Amino acid sequence: MIEINLHKAKEFDVKIPFPSEWNDLTAEEILCVARRQLQDGIILIQQKALIFQDILKIRTQNQKPEKKNNLQKGFIEFIDIEQAATAALDCTKFLYEDNRLTLQLFPQINISGSVFYGTEENFDNITCGEFEDTEIFFNDFINEPRKEPLAHLAAILYRKKDQAYIFFDAKKHVWKSYDHEKYLQDFLELPEELLYAIFIFYSGCRSMLPLWFTAVYDGGSGTERSEPDLMAFTKCIHAGAGEKNGSRETIRRTLLKEFFMDMNLNAIANAST
Repeated sequence: MIEINLHKAKEFDVKIPFPSEWNDLTAEEILCVARRQLQDGIILIQQKALIFQDILKIRTQNQKPEKKNNLQKGFIEFIDIEQAATAALDCTKFLYEDNRLTLQLFPQINISGSVFYGTEENFDNITCGEFEDTEIFFNDFINEPRKEPLAHLAAILYRKKDQAYIFFDAKKHVWKSYDHEKYLQDFLELPEELLYAIFIFYSGCRSMLPLWFTAVYDGGSGTERSEPDLMAFTKCIHAGAGEKNGSRETIRRTLLKEFFMDMNLNAIANAST
């Protein structure tokens, strides 16, 4: 977190805390970031300036009353777009570098009167099956940005309370995957900036995997890769299936980080032999 000094002679002189990394952002702020990044018809420098203004306005409104009262109503107009653009170059720089958002800012969302619960921060409770399936829509959106893959991804990650993604059908004696398409239309009706904010969270946790499990992503070589192996997880699922970890379906029920930890230890052990 940094501080920005807002000053106008004889009117206000206040220091406002401003985020300096992804996990400093609030839910309201990440929605602003998502909204601006989805906005058409503006160049990058304008986008940065508008995000800077949006966050600054939110932070100012959330100040304690005695500090808030020192600010002229509508002070944000005092900062013109050129000034905001200059300040934004430094203050919003982190938003255009590596995504490191791992805090779950939307732990639950309400859809048509029903509460849907999302995955925990840092991917702490996501399973291999969820990750494998969301990756399809993650890459779909990267290749062709639009609302549909965002809704698919969110519908997988958000489910009603105690609804497992992989569950046992006692009647048929088989393991089944959660049918997220049952609620897809409901998720498609959510605001696009919320769906994109969920995507940003997913992307942030995803980007941390090569840092959390270095040996898996560098193949156990002990050296850093300039680019992570994007097929690492697919390789892990197939390599991991067998006598020790069970079938591919068994792995899909396993927590992602638990599976990666095991593969990471194996990669380190193999590299040392």
